[in-house]
Amino acid sequence: MALRGELTEYASFLLTWPFIDDAALTALGALDDDRAGARYLAAGRNEDAMSLAAFCNLGCAIAGVAHRVDDVPAERLGERLGSMRAYAERKPAVPMIDPSETVRRLGLDLVPVEAGVERTVRWLKDNGLF
Repeated sequence: MALRGELTEYASFLLTWPFIDDAALTALGALDDDRAGARYLAAGRNEDAMSLAAFCNLGCAIAGVAHRVDDVPAERLGERLGSMRAYAERKPAVPMIDPSETVRRLGLDLVPVEAGVERTVRWLKDNGLF
């Protein structure tokens, strides 16, 4: 939506951004794990946490699109925020996530958000979707 200029604003709160390949490798690694009840975190890297608007703006910048999404306080959006309102109003933990145990157990090298967005934009262009 942002790449097409259709998203103009979103509430400012932090989210983590896992690259799809990392999420898939985490799921496959968990399936191969023989420890009953083992838990894994497929949530990206803590240092890449950013708002949805910032994530969209990163994608627009990488794609060469001039459009930008405004980060706005959640209270300004009121009921338009819908089910995300409660999440937006929470104070995030510090750090938000700690994927170190998942990375160690599965031998992952998580893709930084900028590299993941670059790969995604290239895939969208290569497949005629942007």
